[in-house]
Amino acid sequence: HNAGDVERITLHFRPELSANSYQVEMPFEPGETVSVTYSVGADTLNLIPFREVSYWWELDTRERSQTVPEQRFSYVDDRFEWQSTLDGQVVVHWTGDDPALDERVQESVDAALDQLLGIIALEEVGPLEIYVYPSSADLRAALTLAGVEDSRVEQLAADVVLVTSVNPQTAESDLAQSIPYELAQLVLFRVAGDQYESIPWWLREGVAIRAQLIENPRLDQVLKNAAATDQTIPLRELCDPPPSPGEIALLASAQSESLLEYVVDEHTPAVTNRLLSVYLNGAECEAGVESVLGQTLDELELAWLASLNPPSSLNQFLNTYGIWILLTLGGSALALVLLLAPRSKQRAK
Repeated sequence: HNAGDVERITLHFRPELSANSYQVEMPFEPGETVSVTYSVGADTLNLIPFREVSYWWELDTRERSQTVPEQRFSYVDDRFEWQSTLDGQVVVHWTGDDPALDERVQESVDAALDQLLGIIALEEVGPLEIYVYPSSADLRAALTLAGVEDSRVEQLAADVVLVTSVNPQTAESDLAQSIPYELAQLVLFRVAGDQYESIPWWLREGVAIRAQLIENPRLDQVLKNAAATDQTIPLRELCDPPPSPGEIALLASAQSESLLEYVVDEHTPAVTNRLLSVYLNGAECEAGVESVLGQTLDELELAWLASLNPPSSLNQFLNTYGIWILLTLGGSALALVLLLAPRSKQRAK
């Protein structure tokens, strides 16, 4: 209003936590009252659902420039009618007709946080918002609509956990795996901030899988098969995320969890925090292992692989008592030679 002397209108907008700010000069019809609208595709901004966008207008006249106070709106996935419950600092959103779903989610959250705080040094985690989608396809659609099909860091920066729970009969076990995994990634992101991706992938993945309340037997089987056929992924390649999904990614996850378990068993649970600390202080993947564990990546890999294929009972027995058996057999042979030697001499006479 009272815009008769406005000569230029510029729109500025920025997604929440984004380093990018956008601006566009708006065409308009001059007059005392001016109305302008600008449409932008969500895929252009790579917007995660439930993230906020701030925007403001800049109005230029011949004498001065004026900025309208900043406003905000939330980019919400409104394809569903979300129900919400608040428990402490955790808000659970879900959709559907299962009245017990939010209780199962809260139980998984509480148990996961108790387990996580034993792995990662963090006094508290909150506030948290968890959205439970009715299907994996719905969740994928929400992300692909925004042009962010693979968006781990974007999602974590938004402080939003997105999971799915489809079958009421398996919801408890599904949530006991998915919620702790996502919470672990979020906790790591809050600890690391901009340094999140400086933490080796195998360590991030290992922490997240160890946080799960129910083990995935498929991971164990995939790892056993790979170890038995010498087809494990070199540890150096696990410093970065696996390049392809499917069985390779599954094996990479299995190895990461197994490797972290081996490291903790060989040292103490506190070793996880020591590793995180050196990586957040700028250490490279191998340098961090050498600093904390006193091993190169190759040495760590060899020791870990040896732990996957312990010697058989016979081999272990021979390794332990083999030298004594050899000494005993050698002594017996020598005694036999000494006993037979006089008889040989008598025959010669």
